[in-house]
Amino acid sequence: TRPEHQKKGYGTEAIKGLVRFSEAFKNIKFVCASVAKENKPSQKMFLKNDFYYLCDAPSGMMVFNKQIKN
Repeated sequence: TRPEHQKKGYGTEAIKGLVRFSEAFKNIKFVCASVAKENKPSQKMFLKNDFYYLCDAPSGMMVFNKQIKN
């Protein structure tokens, strides 16, 4: 994201929209996201939106997960 558009809540709104969209489908139980290890702002954004750190991927990315249905 370009610097002039950072820290305005656009990423958070996108995450919330993805979760709401996913909740409409009965067979979707989790939403996962991969974030570059050096991208601390995105990691913080996912944690703030109730995702939890799941694992490191072989690609060098960090995987975050959120359960939306039991």
